[in-house]
Amino acid sequence: MRRSSADPPFNFLIHTSPFRRPRPGYWSTIQFDYHWHLEIIPRLTRPAGFEEGSGFFINPVSPEEAADVLAQAPLQPKVVELPTGQDQDLAAAA
Repeated sequence: MRRSSADPPFNFLIHTSPFRRPRPGYWSTIQFDYHWHLEIIPRLTRPAGFEEGSGFFINPVSPEEAADVLAQAPLQPKVVELPTGQDQDLAAAA
């Protein structure tokens, strides 16, 4: 996404399972139904009245268009060279 969208800022959301306090008849299979997941949201537009008022965000890009853009993005990783000696310092710190 970084290469195909001019390096936009991101929001990362971590969704964990809801608090499970025992209640009769309440979602007894949650441990099988729910999994934690990470949501990556690029901030491509500014929130407007609808988003601010409702808390819901409108995605102006269709899934097909987004898939086309991401499919065309290069997959080459960015390589960062460390100055000499820092790699040993990082390994020792780990």
